[in-house]
Amino acid sequence: MTAPVPRRYHEKQIGSLCAVHALNNLLQGDVFDEVQLAQIAHELDAAERAFTGGVGLAPESGEGLGELGGTGNVRADGFFSVQVMLEGLKRLTSTHAQPIRSEAARDALAAPTREVGFICNRSEHWFPIRRLGGVWF
Repeated sequence: MTAPVPRRYHEKQIGSLCAVHALNNLLQGDVFDEVQLAQIAHELDAAERAFTGGVGLAPESGEGLGELGGTGNVRADGFFSVQVMLEGLKRLTSTHAQPIRSEAARDALAAPTREVGFICNRSEHWFPIRRLGGVWF
C-alpha cells in the first residue's frame, strides 16, 4: 500500500493571470496575487529604465506598447514575464528558482526528480509541474 497523496491546493485560471495561479499552485497556497506581481513588475521596469537610461524600453505610461498595453514585465491583460515570477520566488525565504537553461540549473537537469517542481510555459501560458508526495501533478 502506498502512502496517501497529500491534499492539493489548486487555483483555477482567471483571464491571463496564469503566472499568479502557477506560482500559487506550485507553492501550494494563496501566496501571490496580481497586485503583488504587478508591483514587482513595475519595480523591475523602473530598475531596467534606470540601468539603460530608458534606451530601448517602452515609456512608463504604456504608450507604444501595442494593443494589449502594459510594460516590459507585465501586459495590460495580466500576463507576467518570467523575471517577475523569479523575483517573486526570490523574495520568499524558503524558495529557490533558476531558469532551466542557466548554469545554476545543471543539477536540476541532471536529476529532475530531486526537484520539488517546475514552472513551464507553452504558447504564453504558465503552468506548474509539482511533486506532492511521490506523485507529479
